[in-house]
Amino acid sequence: VSGEYEEKEYKSGDELCKEDFKVTAEYEDGYSKEVTDFETNIEDIDMSTIGDKTVVIKYTENDETVTKEVVITVKHNENLAPEKLEATKSDTEYLSGERLDLSDLTVKAEYPDGYVATLVAGEYTTK
Repeated sequence: VSGEYEEKEYKSGDELCKEDFKVTAEYEDGYSKEVTDFETNIEDIDMSTIGDKTVVIKYTENDETVTKEVVITVKHNENLAPEKLEATKSDTEYLSGERLDLSDLTVKAEYPDGYVATLVAGEYTTK
């Protein structure tokens, strides 16, 4: 069995469909045919988080089962809003009346899909 899938960019929250995969049964005599009655583990794959995911494809014919693994990558979905912001600053002590210097401010955004981004000035506001 050879398992292929249409090279597709998955983002967190996308739905993984069995139709994304093309499975071909290959026989010792050189004959091959596309099959649609294969099983996968796609219902067990967490598409809400980023990272590599392993899709297991199983095809059974005449009591013989062949298994193939295909790795897909789920990327960050830019449409998500951060669920947590963390700001750190190395210089935290100031004298009374001294102007606050934010040049060493680091702001990190954590997203629900596990993506963490360091924001640069202009991507956040301070008050």
